[in-house]
Amino acid sequence: MPVHIMSLLKIPKMVSKRIQSLFANFLWSSQGNSRLHWISWHQICHPFKEGGLGIRDMDSVMQALQSKLSWLFLQGESLWAQIVRSKYGTCHHILQNGIRPFSSHCWKAIAKHLPFISNNSRMIIRSGNSSFWKENWLGRPLWFLACTHPDLTVKEALDIPPILDVLLDHPQKEVAKSIKLIEGQDKLIFSLAPSGIFSSSLFYEEKCHKANAFSWVKYI
Repeated sequence: MPVHIMSLLKIPKMVSKRIQSLFANFLWSSQGNSRLHWISWHQICHPFKEGGLGIRDMDSVMQALQSKLSWLFLQGESLWAQIVRSKYGTCHHILQNGIRPFSSHCWKAIAKHLPFISNNSRMIIRSGNSSFWKENWLGRPLWFLACTHPDLTVKEALDIPPILDVLLDHPQKEVAKSIKLIEGQDKLIFSLAPSGIFSSSLFYEEKCHKANAFSWVKYI
């Protein structure tokens, strides 16, 4: 239940600090007596390979859990995502116009991760029904270009080679021309994952804990 709540609601900083304090006291105390904390909590939360103990920071865990909802919203397949999109707009609309100031705290916490996830996601083209302009199928979306056909799909563009020659640079044209349309829905993948499948744990490692290596040697 606490994990589910953390994925939906932002825990007050006072509560987060209290939980962190309990963790730290358990680590450094002896028989319930508070002792000096020789290493900062931030350094303790580093992964083992960086010299830490791998203990996860509460705020970072909360962000990682919320990022899963950001990914589901970006995919847009679930009923929840469709309802939220009808209220707040698509991901492309949010990236262009920002988060509405009077949005709920829950939505703000979810939406703030959309830029990072969107920039590290890519659409794998199969049937080509994805938007030519808005979907990131070439490594970056083309929605910043002025377009006269906003509903143009990738399939339609591939059937009209002059469009590719005018709108795309040489590397992009090579990628576009190498695409072979097949049956099946276009699929959104997370580029940072070898499998292409997004996970909260991967987001935690990539976004929340990109820290410099830390050595315990000088403290021993």
